[in-house]
Amino acid sequence: MAHRAGLLDAAVLDMPTRVAGLSDPRPVDEQRTDLARRALAAPPTGEPGVFAYGNLNYVLAGAAIERLTGTTWEDAMRARLFQPLGITSAGFGPPVGDQPRGHMNLGGPVPVEPDQPGSDNPPFMGPAGTAHMTLADYGRFLALFLTDGGGFVTRETLARLTTPPEGADYALGWAVAANSPLTGGPMLAHEGSNTMWHVTTVVAPARGLAAVAASNDHGRGGGATQGLAARLIRPEG
Repeated sequence: MAHRAGLLDAAVLDMPTRVAGLSDPRPVDEQRTDLARRALAAPPTGEPGVFAYGNLNYVLAGAAIERLTGTTWEDAMRARLFQPLGITSAGFGPPVGDQPRGHMNLGGPVPVEPDQPGSDNPPFMGPAGTAHMTLADYGRFLALFLTDGGGFVTRETLARLTTPPEGADYALGWAVAANSPLTGGPMLAHEGSNTMWHVTTVVAPARGLAAVAASNDHGRGGGATQGLAARLIRPEG
């Protein structure tokens, strides 16, 4: 997932497709297979070999996982990632119950109830970011990158995930710096939003430290989470 295939969101994952996905009655894995067929049926609209971040890449990876496992991406994540790591709070779509609400920017931050249309990305975009969990459980996932895989994945697999192609600074899902002034050494970073929530993550593997900052207001949370994560991870002095 180095985002260098030339598959651009605008070609397939456009706004009409996203809106239609909010009410599509078909099974979610069928929707992803259909999207994969559409994406791969024509030459890439971007330039292969050139980095261009796209949610479509993750959706295609999710469709591939479904083909390999014979189950939905969501069930594969539960069985193959969340349960082995002891992640018990994870779910898909907006968090429900006694939890903070995400906010849309409608001339100002407006809370969105979980049962409202558009309270998260359409379900078929799950691999691009519909999972939610507590910060403590997210820390269990991040611990893999601080413990050489923690016995869950091999060092070789971890290296593959965090090593960019030659001449690039983005690996498989992580922005990578060999020597960042922010961390005082190697750094992994990722930032994402569904336009209502915003999360910034910075990992300093050599220091055994990771920082996560989350906001339920994307409009104001982008800069705020970046600044907080930086303050949390920056070496003292």
